[in-house]
Amino acid sequence: MDPAPRDLPSLLREAQARLLAGRPDEALIVYEHVIERFPQSGEARLGAAQACLELGRLVDAIQHYEQALVQRPAHAPAFYALVETLIAHDQLDLAVDAFVRYHERVPSSPEREALQRRLASTTQHQLDVWTDAVDVASSGQRRTSVPQVLCYAPYNMWRLHGLWELTILHALRLRGAEVRHVLCNALYAECDLFWAATRPRHRLSCAECQASVTRLFWEMQAPYEWLGQHLQPSDYAEARTWAASVPTHRLLDATYQDWTLGAWIKSSVHTHLRRNVLVVEDEQTEMIIRRYLYSGWVAAQGLERLLDQAAPDVLFLFNGRMSSTRIALELARRRGIRVVTHERGWLNESLRLAVNVQVNSLKPRKALWQAWGGVPLATAELERVQGYLNDRAQGRNTNWTAFNAPSQAADEVRAALGLQEGRPLWVLFTSSEDERIGSDEIVGAFPSQQAWVQAAVEFAASQPGLDFVIRAHPNIAGKRANGTNQEQLAQLEALRDQLPPTVRLIMPQDAVDSYALMHAATVGLVYNSTVGLEMACQGAHVIEASTSLVSDLPFVRTVHSPVQFGHALREALRLPPRARRPEVQQQAMRFAYALFFRENVPFPLVRMITPREGELAYTALSALEPGQDPHLDRVARILLDQAPVCRPPSPEEQARTEADEQRWLATLYPRNA
Repeated sequence: MDPAPRDLPSLLREAQARLLAGRPDEALIVYEHVIERFPQSGEARLGAAQACLELGRLVDAIQHYEQALVQRPAHAPAFYALVETLIAHDQLDLAVDAFVRYHERVPSSPEREALQRRLASTTQHQLDVWTDAVDVASSGQRRTSVPQVLCYAPYNMWRLHGLWELTILHALRLRGAEVRHVLCNALYAECDLFWAATRPRHRLSCAECQASVTRLFWEMQAPYEWLGQHLQPSDYAEARTWAASVPTHRLLDATYQDWTLGAWIKSSVHTHLRRNVLVVEDEQTEMIIRRYLYSGWVAAQGLERLLDQAAPDVLFLFNGRMSSTRIALELARRRGIRVVTHERGWLNESLRLAVNVQVNSLKPRKALWQAWGGVPLATAELERVQGYLNDRAQGRNTNWTAFNAPSQAADEVRAALGLQEGRPLWVLFTSSEDERIGSDEIVGAFPSQQAWVQAAVEFAASQPGLDFVIRAHPNIAGKRANGTNQEQLAQLEALRDQLPPTVRLIMPQDAVDSYALMHAATVGLVYNSTVGLEMACQGAHVIEASTSLVSDLPFVRTVHSPVQFGHALREALRLPPRARRPEVQQQAMRFAYALFFRENVPFPLVRMITPREGELAYTALSALEPGQDPHLDRVARILLDQAPVCRPPSPEEQARTEADEQRWLATLYPRNA
């Protein structure tokens, strides 16, 4: 249905007529058309909300009321309609939250005072708690004795992360913290929920996200606010003008005043397009970068004002890598605000946390080795980490969809690839690097991963007695991949046509067991991949050519230049086939245990159904009270008490001997016993 009238008053009359005629579905279509053409129309938002209510779409109605108040915080009709709707649907806690968030901007009136009295007398809140909340919101003052926690959460459409986050924030409230949870309300032209390579944006993407997130918060009975409350209509125009004015050759290092927005959004652009190299002259790439720059400007402006107003003690933030979360991290650090970032853990149903850095930063991992590298493992710890490594090889107990093919024996893989038994086998494992390549911490020995692969192939061609296999990462392309990295796939296809006879290339889609290759290999060549740690945990000789989890640790050979790489390859030629060293395995297992079981935080309160979906494993907030779950208590101490993410070793642990490790290694290396 295409509404005929084209001016705003006529369109509104048409929608109202359809609503009064008992046709809310048709009315909603007209109201949505009005909102698309006249997004600042508060009357259209109110009408759309009413139509949604009549259609039974409560969450969508709330979203329209909220959006009207974001655009015009003093919009009294939207304020009263929102609060009254929540009361009518028995959502009294959310009604209180909405009143606290918006009442200050609405003109004082007997109606507003009467509404406050109704809420104070009918909610389950204590009257003094309610009054204090209103006073704090009105005056902007903070109780200095109460921890102030701010959570900026633009990606809770990924429900699993939202459940983790909301569970933790509920727990912080139960421990006396004041928590503000700030969401994105359709602010950005591009964001990390809708990558072109995996889930392209569509016309209603933002509406889909807001509806999903609002529903989640409704289910979790959690208060929230919109970042858009801290933005003015003129901000969007200024952001658009600035993003369009940046010269093409300066897009990736674009700055606005002291905001280095080009650097802050770069990693997201790499992942959005799944490209390792961003060619700004490419029309599509330029457009995407400019849209991320616009979005970054909007995020920075809103977040600066939010941080001014909230003055938090700690900012709780998802990963700290992706576009606006990276911007939030950088702006908070500049102010000296402590930032705790979170992400899915290494194991299923677990979390990783980091302080004042992106959650994937290598700095905490190097500190982990410094703290725990000298602490021997007990037998139970050795068995635990070995069991987990075995699980990884079988695709179990991981934090993501398993990439590896079904289990195969090493001799099966050798036969399938035409490799000769007894000949040394070197395996090069590429990395799916578009998520990591935007990080300043990732520095390779070569200008690119492709240059590293080419250098290794040239060396292998000069060694006719050496079997050499390239295992392309399964996440580059194929059914298990998170989209396709077309650039990297094209490079592999071109490489396949020029390989010498002794070099085999396993493409991303090929069903070859990577772990069988690890077991069969004499040498592993890696470039920023967890494979380096997993092979070292087998005692294998690993040559690392990029900064990574294990680079510069004593159980791998790390190279920092093409010359060093050549030296390392020539040295490795002297190794016997199937060379394994107990001292390498001993050190690697210590690091692996510290990474997977000391730093990692189990989180059984939320069940992981898929990498994006989850469900609660508890049914009442009492399960989140202090003392009920030791892992949740640990997270709360990290956030509220500045406890370290990973505790240091105790004197008893530091005093351990290597006796258990030596007995365990003796069963694996009987000739060395």
